[in-house]
Amino acid sequence: MAHRTTFALLFLTICMGLALFHLKYQVIGVEEELRSLLNEIESEEERQHVLKAEWKYATDAQRLQKLAQKHLGFSPVKPQQLMDKRAFLRAFPIQDALGNLIETEENPSLLSQEGARR
Repeated sequence: MAHRTTFALLFLTICMGLALFHLKYQVIGVEEELRSLLNEIESEEERQHVLKAEWKYATDAQRLQKLAQKHLGFSPVKPQQLMDKRAFLRAFPIQDALGNLIETEENPSLLSQEGARR
């Protein structure tokens, strides 16, 4: 009986040792994966920081205004360039895909113009 108990305890001790050995290497693998993920996160954060700085530079209003003036000839809108909605619709009447004029509330005379043409 004492031999059975000793053998059972020895067997349990060996099993526990093997389980701890296996668990130890699983933990080491998970720690390596964690380190790898933390390095990836840090790298992505650095990339985000660089992208934010590039975006801030690319969308800087003063820089865009200088580029527009230099390459496109754009300048700030002058009051003389503005017109009200009715004047705009008279100057640029709305047309459908076939080129027919479309009546608007601001320009109801289009119906009478189309009736006169027919």
